[in-house]
Amino acid sequence: MTLKSPSRTQSLIDRLLPVESGERAAVLSAFGWFFLLMCGYQILRPIRETLVSELESGEKQWLFLGTFLVMLAAVPVFGWLVTKVPRRGLVHVVMHFFATNILGFSIWEAFSHAAPDPWLARVFFVWVSVFSLFMTSLFWSVMVDIFSDEQSRRLFGPIASGATVGAIAGSSIAGQFASYLGLPVLMLLSAGMLEAGMLFAAGLDRSTRSWQVQKKQQPEKFAGILEGLRQIVRSRYLVTIAIYLALISFCGTTVYMQLTDVAKTAIEDRAARAEFFAGLNLYVQTGTLLAQTLLIGMIMRRLGLSVALIILPVVYGASFLLLGSVPGNLAVLGLVDVMTRIGAYGFAVPAREVLFTVVSREAKYKSKNFIDTVVFRGADSVASAGYAQLKNLFGAVAPVSWVMLPLTGIWILTGWSLGRQQSKLARKP
Repeated sequence: MTLKSPSRTQSLIDRLLPVESGERAAVLSAFGWFFLLMCGYQILRPIRETLVSELESGEKQWLFLGTFLVMLAAVPVFGWLVTKVPRRGLVHVVMHFFATNILGFSIWEAFSHAAPDPWLARVFFVWVSVFSLFMTSLFWSVMVDIFSDEQSRRLFGPIASGATVGAIAGSSIAGQFASYLGLPVLMLLSAGMLEAGMLFAAGLDRSTRSWQVQKKQQPEKFAGILEGLRQIVRSRYLVTIAIYLALISFCGTTVYMQLTDVAKTAIEDRAARAEFFAGLNLYVQTGTLLAQTLLIGMIMRRLGLSVALIILPVVYGASFLLLGSVPGNLAVLGLVDVMTRIGAYGFAVPAREVLFTVVSREAKYKSKNFIDTVVFRGADSVASAGYAQLKNLFGAVAPVSWVMLPLTGIWILTGWSLGRQQSKLARKP
């Protein structure tokens, strides 16, 4: 009896999606969990924009600051939970907490629908911003705790694509059914997505219990709730990661502020403006899906992590050069927005998560969470305030791009250095 050789199609699939037989259940569970998590978030995101659009434009900068302050208060609470609750229980506690919050917002919106409540808009904006970062940070903390360095290079791209597919589905649901169901019902649907994601989180836990890389599911006894911050200060590696992620947020917020400023002037009709942003989101999600499933894993395996980490700063460098040369052009800003977000979600996110596979579990859950939340939102707040000051100083947006351009050079060097440091740490016994 002769064994059949694998078909060319199957060989191509194996090269593009290198998932071994013992990993399939884990990858599918992680994909499904991330899909539902991001689907629920993308249902909430247009609700947030709808509510915030009713506020005065000058409040946006203060909302970013409010988000940062809430992060400062929330991160120590999360750190305390890590010291008390095993990973499996931690996931359930946090997810149920946020789902319950969404239920409360649904009731609030249902009772205030006849007369829009500005406080609902303010609180919901801050809450959704905090929710999105904490949920993403928690998910990736679990991933880097389960998967080894070698597995992460192969599998984080396909796993991250679950978020992109979920984003497409969530955006479609919100766009198609918002007018029929209403905002309170959409909120309830989002909460249901979070609860359904727990089934996949449980499946991930079951499918990886026998892996040697799996750590004991007992809470660590850390020195204190701010130990994550102390670890960052003590570690050159973690400080460099924090700088890299801060630059992602800083540059991204600068482009976002330019885009919204120009779009508000170029497209006066609110519905047409919403369609424009929806179109950009579709391009971003489609391009990100292709990058996550077909490119990032191959780049990390063949060219190395350093190359994967410098893709985004190179894209931003070219973008700021273009924006400085062709200022105030909505089509150019739209192109820049699409390319930079594909670079962020398709390349930088899977690559940066590999960085945490070589640090301790303590750093994965505490330092990583601090970096992903406080550092990230702090950079948002600084960028929004800095953009406003530079725009007032120069009287135009073009000089802002020229000011930002040198930062991308520092960013490239930071990304390259991080990739080399990670490789050295991965080789240590």
